[in-house]
Amino acid sequence: MSRNTDTGTLHVMYVFILTLIVSFIVTLLPQDDMPSHAAARPYLGVHYIPVTQQMNLPLDHGVLLVPRKDTSQPAVVAGSPASKAGLQNFDIICTADGVRLTEGDMLTELIRSRKPGDMLALTVWRNGTMHDMQVQLGAL
Repeated sequence: MSRNTDTGTLHVMYVFILTLIVSFIVTLLPQDDMPSHAAARPYLGVHYIPVTQQMNLPLDHGVLLVPRKDTSQPAVVAGSPASKAGLQNFDIICTADGVRLTEGDMLTELIRSRKPGDMLALTVWRNGTMHDMQVQLGAL
């Protein structure tokens, strides 16, 4: 046997053993520790602005669902989790999972802390009446 053949055989054996070791280590890792290249983000499907005192509304907190100014998109995206739950343009989301929405980004942060498929309880003010709604967050 020539020296090149011995080196090639050793290289193949080294790669084989290394592959076995890596495969064994991967099987020992919990699935939650495996990196995800396309982790889904939770999604509600609304455009909103924070309620302020200058709006002269009967509420001092919440987020007002308004259409985007720069496009013809409505406040509630068609087919979105928000749409499926019955949210409408100009609804005011007052609370999410019992948390009073007093800052503009609170709803976004609350949604980001969840996973797609999680349920979110909303209290919504529409035309002077409070409504309780359940929304299952979608995935982006």
